[in-house]
Amino acid sequence: RNTFTMPAIDGSRRTPLPLWAKIIVGLGGISDHLPMSVFFAIFMPYYTQILGMSGSVAGALTFIALGFDAFIDPIVGALSDSIYVPRLGRRHLPIFIAIAPLCITLYYTYHVPPHWEHDSQFIWGLAFLVSHRLCLALYSIPFTALASELATTYNDRTVIMGLYQATGFICGPATIALGMYFLLSKPKVVPNRDWHPGMPPNLKVITIPGPVNPENYPLFTLFVSCVSALGIIGPLFALRYTWGVKPPKAKRDPTTLGQAVKRFLKDICKALTFRCETPVWPICWDGNPVGIRP
Repeated sequence: RNTFTMPAIDGSRRTPLPLWAKIIVGLGGISDHLPMSVFFAIFMPYYTQILGMSGSVAGALTFIALGFDAFIDPIVGALSDSIYVPRLGRRHLPIFIAIAPLCITLYYTYHVPPHWEHDSQFIWGLAFLVSHRLCLALYSIPFTALASELATTYNDRTVIMGLYQATGFICGPATIALGMYFLLSKPKVVPNRDWHPGMPPNLKVITIPGPVNPENYPLFTLFVSCVSALGIIGPLFALRYTWGVKPPKAKRDPTTLGQAVKRFLKDICKALTFRCETPVWPICWDGNPVGIRP
C-alpha cells in the first residue's frame, strides 16, 4: 500500500499527493458550506413564520451568533496550531471532537419547542446557534489548515482548496434543494375549526404548505446533519486509515494554551491599531481618485 505523507515543517519535499486524494480532501468542503446553506435558506423563515418571532429579534439572534463566530475563529486557529497529540499530530483532535456536537447543535437549532414563550425560544435558539458556530469553527479551521498542509507545491495547494470550495458551493445548496423537495414540500391537512354548515364543503379542511409545516423540519435537519457528519468522517478516515495519508511529523509545539491566547490578543491589538497609508479601495469622486483607508 502506498503511503503519502505531508510535507515536513522545514519545507522539504515529500511524495506528491495524487489526484484522487485531492478530490477526497475537497469533499470536506461539503460539511463546511452545508450548515451555512441551511442557515441562509431556512433560519429566518423558521424563526419568523413558524415560531412567530419578529424579524428584529431573529436578526439580533443572528447578529450575536455571527459576532461570537468572528471572535472565536482566531482562538480556534491558535488552538489548532498549538494542540499536539502524539498519535494524531496537529489538527485532527478538534475535528474529531466537533463531529457529534456539530450535528446535534445543527438539529436542535431548528427543533425549537413551539409551545414555549418567545423569550425562552430566543434563549434556546441562541444557545444552540452559538454552540453550532463553535463546533463548525472547530471543524472548518483545522480541516482547511490540514488540507493546505497536504500539498507539496503551491499549485497542489491551489487545486486542493479550489476543490474544497467548489464542492462546498455546489454540493451544499444541492443537498438543501434535495431536502426541501423531498422532505419540506409535504403539506399537512388539518380540520378547519371555524367551519360551519353555511360554508362551502371544501373549507372543512385547511392545507398547510410544506415549508411552514413544523413537523417537516426535524426530518429535514436530521438529513442535513447526517450528510454533514459523512462529509467530515468520509474524507478524514479515507485519507488517514484507508490510503495512509499521515499527519505532519512535527515536533510538539512548546507554546502553551495561555501563551497562544496571549499571542492572539496581541495580534488583535496590532491589527486594530495598524494604519495603512496606501489606499485600499480606490473610488472616483468628481473625476478624482479617493482612497478609503482602514
